[in-house]
Amino acid sequence: MLTALYHPLAQSVALPFLGILLMAPLALKLPNQTWRNANIAVVVGLGILGSYLLTFDFPPFPPRTSNQKFFFLVIAFTIAGIIGDSLPLKSAKPLFQLVGTVSVCLLAMPGVLKEPITLIPMTLGVFLLWHIATSKLAHLAYEQKSGLWYCVFIAMTVSLLAGTNGSLSIAQQSLAIGSCAAALLIYSGVLGQIRPTWILLYVFFGPILLLVSQILLYEATWRFSVLPAFAILFADNLFSKLLGNNYLKTNTYRIVLLVICLGNLILCYLLSFLLGQLQDPYY
Repeated sequence: MLTALYHPLAQSVALPFLGILLMAPLALKLPNQTWRNANIAVVVGLGILGSYLLTFDFPPFPPRTSNQKFFFLVIAFTIAGIIGDSLPLKSAKPLFQLVGTVSVCLLAMPGVLKEPITLIPMTLGVFLLWHIATSKLAHLAYEQKSGLWYCVFIAMTVSLLAGTNGSLSIAQQSLAIGSCAAALLIYSGVLGQIRPTWILLYVFFGPILLLVSQILLYEATWRFSVLPAFAILFADNLFSKLLGNNYLKTNTYRIVLLVICLGNLILCYLLSFLLGQLQDPYY
């Protein structure tokens, strides 16, 4: 039984998934919405970090590789999310962009110093991607009405896994994030008990965009496979045109959302068996 816990599938998918299912109900029992959001974010952050520690142990400080930096940056995004959730909505977006900009600089700096001609343009492209994604995320947070964000998390996680090109660290991290999102989906259901507040967007999309940054900066053939995943951020507009402005209340929307989310989750489980064959790359 204990041996099974050391399997990459358990560490990256099962343990974070079950941990969120068990801990989220306790966090949501608080009467205060602000504290409820903060507790959910902490639970999700612990799920991601716990999966990391089980697989890679505690990273050294100061971290040297991007994989090691990821651990501390997830902590930074969790703390920033708690702070951002107490700020006015218009202040939460620039804080997210600031933390993201600093994170990209920390990830890109070693490579830029060695290969400036190649990585400086790519770094600028990563900054642009952060800006576009943050603008769409801000729409979700301001409107507080879309359950589509679950679909976004899991679909992007699958795309990240497809783009790892042999990276155990990115595969593990992306699966852990997707598992946490899937657990929240199953707990809250498609009725949307958990809203896409800024604090959850920090905790989920911060790490996801960090992984995207690593892939775009340091991967080769598969680096652009992550970009189509961001198209789903614009799917809200498509749903409103096809199903009307009240599409969130339609059974069609809920069924489509559930099928997409669970379909991607199943694909995550299947692809996670590759973790035993992957090795950490040069970054």
